[in-house]
Amino acid sequence: MEGTIKCSANYVPLSPISFLERAAVIFGGKTSIVYRDIQYTWNQTRDRCVHLASVLSDLGLSRHNVVAALAPNVPALCELHFGVPMAGAVLCVLNTHYDSQMLAMALEKTKPKVFFVDSELLSLAEESLNLIEEKPPIITITENPTERSKYVQYEDFLSSGNPNFKTGTTRRRMRSHRAQFHIGNHIEP
Repeated sequence: MEGTIKCSANYVPLSPISFLERAAVIFGGKTSIVYRDIQYTWNQTRDRCVHLASVLSDLGLSRHNVVAALAPNVPALCELHFGVPMAGAVLCVLNTHYDSQMLAMALEKTKPKVFFVDSELLSLAEESLNLIEEKPPIITITENPTERSKYVQYEDFLSSGNPNFKTGTTRRRMRSHRAQFHIGNHIEP
């Protein structure tokens, strides 16, 4: 396509939202996520991400607000990569190998409105939150839904979402999510 002029007929910006929508339309019934005994299709993944975006929007998150996540490679983290941009926010995935001081510094710099934490890393997250003044609400990601926690659990959080939520991302409003990928690179020790 060298020498062609970019227009709506031959160019659409790449976005996690458009990727997920296209995957759900083309491969809707095909498997998208397999993790231990969990299996989701592309349609289910899209629906879960829409629920997530809905709940985040209901919390008052607006464009460019930060949502932090401290979790290994689990299905909820994958959903955050789609659902957070759908809500117009920026996802900051924190390194699970950071110590509490490094996490505290990252949280202080990014000032997340919500903090998603895997239950196995909860004590580390709590230690880091004790070192900062502004403490975002924690949503715990757990593999065992019956596990008791003083925090809201991810599946409960997700279940309150609106399945008819509209992301509002049309061609006129489409924007690049490149900045979301690079946000972690701007944290200095």
